[in-house]
Amino acid sequence: MQLIFEERSSAVEVDGDHNLLRVVFENVIAKPDHIAACDSKKSITYMQLWQSSLALAKALKGCGVCKASSVVVLLDHNADSITSMLSVFMLGAVYVPLDVFSTQKSLRDILTRLSPSAVICSDNHSDLIARLDIPVVTKIDYAISLADIELLEYPDDIEEVGPQDLSHMFFTSGTTGVSKGVVSTYAALHQYIGSAMAEFGFSQQDRFLSIARPSFSISLFEILVPVVAGAGVHVLSRREVLDLSLLSKSLTNVTTAHIGPGLLRLLLKHLEKIGHVNGEYVNLRHLSSGGDVVPQDLLTEASKLFSNAEVFILYGCTEINCMGTVYKFIPGGESWIGRVGKPMKGVQLRLLDDTGVAVEKGEVGSVHFISAGLAKQYFQDSVLTKRKFHVMHGGERIYDSGDLGRITESGDLELVGRSDFQVKVRGMRVEILAVEKAIRAYDCVEDCMVVGEPEDSGVVSLNAYLVLNNSMPFNLEIFRNYLRATLNDFMIPNKIYKTPKLPLNKNLKLDRSKVPEQAEFLIPCRKNSSGTDEKSKLLSEIWQEVLGTEAVNSEDRFFDVGGDSLTAVSMIAKIMDVYNVTLSFDDFIENPSFQVLVDKLEGIPALKGSGVVKLKSGDAGLPPVILICGAIIYKDLVDALDVKNEVYVIYLDEEVDLILYGDKSNSYRKASKFEYIASRYLEKIDNINIENGCFLGGHSFGGILALEIASTIEMRGVRVYGVYLFDSLIPNYFSLQGPIRKSLAYLRKKQLLITSIIKNKMLKIKDSKISNKALLMAHVDASSGFSFPQIAAKIVLFRAKSRWLLDPDVKDLGWSPYYPELIVKDVDGCHMGIMESDNVHQIAGDIINDSKLYLPKMKDRLWET
Repeated sequence: MQLIFEERSSAVEVDGDHNLLRVVFENVIAKPDHIAACDSKKSITYMQLWQSSLALAKALKGCGVCKASSVVVLLDHNADSITSMLSVFMLGAVYVPLDVFSTQKSLRDILTRLSPSAVICSDNHSDLIARLDIPVVTKIDYAISLADIELLEYPDDIEEVGPQDLSHMFFTSGTTGVSKGVVSTYAALHQYIGSAMAEFGFSQQDRFLSIARPSFSISLFEILVPVVAGAGVHVLSRREVLDLSLLSKSLTNVTTAHIGPGLLRLLLKHLEKIGHVNGEYVNLRHLSSGGDVVPQDLLTEASKLFSNAEVFILYGCTEINCMGTVYKFIPGGESWIGRVGKPMKGVQLRLLDDTGVAVEKGEVGSVHFISAGLAKQYFQDSVLTKRKFHVMHGGERIYDSGDLGRITESGDLELVGRSDFQVKVRGMRVEILAVEKAIRAYDCVEDCMVVGEPEDSGVVSLNAYLVLNNSMPFNLEIFRNYLRATLNDFMIPNKIYKTPKLPLNKNLKLDRSKVPEQAEFLIPCRKNSSGTDEKSKLLSEIWQEVLGTEAVNSEDRFFDVGGDSLTAVSMIAKIMDVYNVTLSFDDFIENPSFQVLVDKLEGIPALKGSGVVKLKSGDAGLPPVILICGAIIYKDLVDALDVKNEVYVIYLDEEVDLILYGDKSNSYRKASKFEYIASRYLEKIDNINIENGCFLGGHSFGGILALEIASTIEMRGVRVYGVYLFDSLIPNYFSLQGPIRKSLAYLRKKQLLITSIIKNKMLKIKDSKISNKALLMAHVDASSGFSFPQIAAKIVLFRAKSRWLLDPDVKDLGWSPYYPELIVKDVDGCHMGIMESDNVHQIAGDIINDSKLYLPKMKDRLWET
């Protein structure tokens, strides 16, 4: 039996005789010993896949799962992912895959809102699920039942479903920070699978590569389409996907692969570096990409390497079940950007203006879809559902994707961005993708990201981050001249940085919300600036901050590049603050060129430093002790640490700026973003040798940062032996108060603020105008971005015994639900007092003991996961 398609819509017929499970069953009967799926540990045949799915369905039914019940799948990505999915469909239940790499907080939030009937869970998450009182089915539960399953005919107890019955739900990131659930029906599921089958003609001879996380909607293309087609699936775990050597080897044995543009670019660079044998990828006949902007040059390179493969761009989203448009790439031809092709079978495309009227061909409009593949609704969000899904006059539903696009002369949809990819600069609308296209066309640039960032004045500044080709010389002045000749002046980035790589999210898409790591601001060459490189860089930062631009030439004059009398006063004040030098207004306006200022400041020390201070020397071969977010506050602790290890303290220039300038500092916006602060601290730690592991600690907000940094370091394969929280409060700590305490919480906040002002944690500066009030506020704002990452390291909380009367009555300061293995130790003193010499010895003693405990294990340098 085969899937039945309508000639026009190509939608799969949904009735009792033609559903996806019956098609899979026909494949089982026709080729029971054919390999259905394999991973690094096992291979399973179609017969084994069917038997395992029936056994698991039986176990789920015993947990009370029935038609329309929601079943969460929380497994590492392997062949069991397919078994789990089919078992849920057999019961007519709703398949809800979640990401095992999500934080426990995120998982807990989703599971609490969803209240699923059961969870198919990996062992490493079973404790979390158990605490929520939800039935759990582990792999062991159904593996032992296989002998009880006999395959005679299509089972009568498999639940029959109708087109509008709910089939699956994917959770995607929401703009409010709360994941949004996208709920779909069996009609949408069948459209998804049917349109892919009709478009690409997959058959039993195909072998798919499955690399997407099951929680990502494109995963159905990789694990459900092949078993419906009677093909095979090679499943890679997340760790295997990120091993480019293993990923490239896996591609030699498959016919079909879908790879996002971020990962595809990394893969092509890897293959170019190591070389490859001609004909190595002769089996690959289908390569698609999507989920992000796919550059034309990337597909050109992919076509050269995978010469036997047809190369496609797939465009869609979870709300339309992925299959919206398809573009078959043909090397050569006209230049384009953002092209995604024509609607797939069963899909209608509409481009509408702000009033809902269709735009003319060639005009830009908002991209809308009409299809049986549209999701039904957003989970528990009727407002968003009504805003994004509309019913037309004829009764058809239409979905507003939020993307902006135009129809080309060839009839292809060409995306020009989204509302968030469009910024207004000096009153002119700028399409970010158009600027990026121009930059990528420059010979020395391999990749780039352009972002529009508002300055404190509200003026938007365009910043460009470039990944440069190190084999080619790059001259900033020549590059800027190229941009002037290529782009309108308002489209030229104000600030240009170079970075070794662009930030990617967990799905390996370009993450435009993050600042690239190790980004270096590019400053033009200067005349007569010998010996003043650091001065030039620091002065350039002030110049950028005041003018919202960069010093493009050493001879640029302040008033010629947008300065006025008010900004001149601001410029002078900042220079005097940082350099402690007297600079009169008359001196400044006489000849205020960049080079004159550099020369005037020659020999004057700045207050800013590297942010990394070694307070205790030791054996560089041992794991260092690194104390985060402060300097002077840790002096007594470091004095008490009788260890052979090196001891460092690290702080950020942005935090010093907040102490110097308060909430008027340009650093406030950055310092209040948790991801930015964490990434900047990681940059500092990269200057310390942690090859043999490390110990991390932090007071207050510094402890929260220590947890986040520990997670990242462990993912890099470096062991963290201990994380020490010095009276660190969980974010939203005061929400744990009872009603009486909560009503008086503002008193506690005032007490903390006064304490923090008295005890300056960053610098011993006696100027009465300086306080760390702004720093404290920035840390409070930033802590809301903390997502409770799971780490393998030992975690110790040193809790101050002396607590304010209105503190919540929680001994662990709120941490234990997220870190059950947390060790809590009481220390004499208050929040700040535990770091003073009279009380710090207990903390020091524990760190000393831990440093000795792990000495014999130093040969095991990598964290074993």
